[in-house]
Order: sequence, then C-alpha cells, then structure tokens
Amino acid sequence: MRHTPALRRWGALVLALAVLAPELRAQEVQKQGFLAGKRKWMFAVIAAVAVGVPAYIAGGSRTVEGNCSDRGCLTTIAVLVGGGAGFLIGLEQDQRLKRRLRTGPTLRYQSITIPLTLVPDRLTPFSGGAVVTGIGGAEVVYSDGRVVGRARGVRGIEDAAVLEERDLIVLATGSGLLAFPLSGDTVGGVLLDRSGGSAVEEIESNLAVADASEIRLVRIAGADDALSTEPLAAVASDGAVADLGWNPFRRTAWVLVGNRLASYAPAGLEKLGEVALPGEGISLRIRADRAVVAVGTAGVALVDIADPATPRLARLITGLRFAYSADLDGDRLYVAAGPEGLMVIDISDESAPKVLGVARTPRFVRDVMVVDGRVWVLDRDRRRVEVAEFAAPATPGQ
Repeated sequence: MRHTPALRRWGALVLALAVLAPELRAQEVQKQGFLAGKRKWMFAVIAAVAVGVPAYIAGGSRTVEGNCSDRGCLTTIAVLVGGGAGFLIGLEQDQRLKRRLRTGPTLRYQSITIPLTLVPDRLTPFSGGAVVTGIGGAEVVYSDGRVVGRARGVRGIEDAAVLEERDLIVLATGSGLLAFPLSGDTVGGVLLDRSGGSAVEEIESNLAVADASEIRLVRIAGADDALSTEPLAAVASDGAVADLGWNPFRRTAWVLVGNRLASYAPAGLEKLGEVALPGEGISLRIRADRAVVAVGTAGVALVDIADPATPRLARLITGLRFAYSADLDGDRLYVAAGPEGLMVIDISDESAPKVLGVARTPRFVRDVMVVDGRVWVLDRDRRRVEVAEFAAPATPGQ
C-alpha cells in the first residue's frame, strides 16, 4: 500500500497514547479531579482521530472494495466506532476517578519500599517481618528491607503459617503441605504430607489445616529432612475454607467459610458458635476481641468475638467498591481496596466511621497488615511491599 509510512506513524501515535494513559490517570488523581468527568470526551476524540485518520488514508487506496468502499463512508464509520469505544473507556475511567476522589483525600506517608520477584498475593506476619506468598513461590521479607527467597517456582500456594519456635514456614497447596526454613541460607523444602489445604494457621505450636471438606489439627514431628505431620483431631468442613485465625486470649480457633465465621476449641476441634456475614468472606484478621473480615463488595465486617459461643456482627463498613483484606490498629481500620488504593478509616465512633484518606501510590493493594504500629501494604501490580508509617492523626494531602 502506498500509505504504509503514514499508517506506521498513526500506529506509533496510538501506541504512545496507550503508554501515556496510566501516567495521565495518575496525574489526574494527584491533582484531585483535574479533567474529572471529562475523560470520556477526551478519549472519544483521541480514539476517533486515531481510528478515523488511518481509515481516511485507506479509503484513498484502490485495494479497498465492498459496499462502503469510498473514503467518506469508511472514515465516517471508523470515526463513529472509534469515538464510541473511546467514550466508553473514558466513561469507565471517569467513574473510577470519581470513586477514588469520593472516598477521601490522598494520604501522604513515609514508607520503605521493598521490591519482590514474585506476583504477591498474601502477607503472613512473624516477629521480624512477613512471609509473602503468590505466583512464583514465597519470599521472607524483613522490616529492614531484606528479602530472602523460599519455595521459588512452587505453584498453587494458598496460604502460609510461620512456626517461629521451630524456625519453619509451612505452605499450604492443593497437593500437600510444604515446610521451609524461616531463617538461614538453606532454601530446600520438605513435603510434610500430601493432603494439602486452602488455609493453614499456627495454633499453640501445632497446625490447623482446612480445605473444602475437612478441618484438621496436626503436630509437626521429626527434624530437618525427616519432618512429617501427626494427626491430632479432624472435623468435617461446611464448605471451602477461605481463611483461619487464632485468638490466643480466648484460646479459640476461627474458621472463615463462605458467608460464615465459626469458632472452634483447639482440643478436639469442637465447634462453639458461628455468625452469619453479609457476604462471602475473603480474608480474616484477629485483633483481641475483634475479628476483621473482608467481605468483598459488601465491605468489611467487624465481629465481636469476646464470647466465642455467641459471636456477633458489631459493625459493617460499607461504601467500598471491593475489600480484599483489612486490619485493625486501635481505632484505625486499614482496608486493601485493590485498584482504589489503601483506605484508612477512623472507627472510634463505630456508628459513624470516617474515612481519613486513601493511600493511592500503590497500583493494586491486595493485602494489608499492621505490625507494631507499622502498616505493611502489598502492592500486587508493582510487585512490592510498602512498610508505611501514617501520621497520627492521618494527614491528608492534595
């Protein structure tokens, strides 16, 4: 075709727009609404031009045949299709920006940024840092920024537990339980058993392991390469277990399954009570007599677990597009809201929670936890952890 160089130039323009779009979006959020509500028109014009000009050029070629072969017809259709598609894309971006600005002001905070080599999914705390699991295996991340690889290349990791007394990390996969050293340079692992599970939690130096059919309590026996599990108790599960938690003050295990949170006594796994949740549970954190449950589009459920036999829903935090995870530090609730950022909510008055602000630097906040007043933020898209310190009270920035 005679106009190949022109088409290449327009292809380069379209590619440049695609590359610059995320940066433009970030700048708009930083400016708290610049062009807010107008992106649909901006995208419509850009798309109409980007599609219409090549169609106009192609319309002048004799190789184009069909019912709509003249330049005017081709250009009109291309402009309408391109402009319509751009309008819809811009409309979604306008709505997303509106949601982010509506939830609260942007928070400024100090943090240590720790890069990861895997695509992170979950944080499991221990006294010196956290174990990060995800696509590509597991990594031990220390609060000073050090990262040590574990289980590289292991697929299908559902959850992790840390047994610090035994210096072990236990990873739950669908095909078995794997044990790796927590410290040191040794990176080799041991297959504990082939039962596997979807969730695992340390309970008084033992392990609670759960899947879609069973909840079991096991003890790790042996040492070094001769590690194995010994069964202590097992009960049937009411469904696929999303997460497990342990309350050492009440000596109670908590099981998140479907839209229910149930309590169990560690001896014999006797069921004590349960409470219905407003949605499907995704993740669970236990903080003293509060259970913090992320329930997706329903928000975050704060459950009073002071009496394990009669847990009750104390408060439902709504107004979130999707809650992937949440943690509580005093009167502050930290919510991993995915692409919306990290939300910080004051719940000192549980009847009227107040959004203090949103940390928007992370692209996709998948998990969050609070350790000794420092907030660990897991950014899935940027493959990193931010260990942040938020001012008290939180300081909004523009």
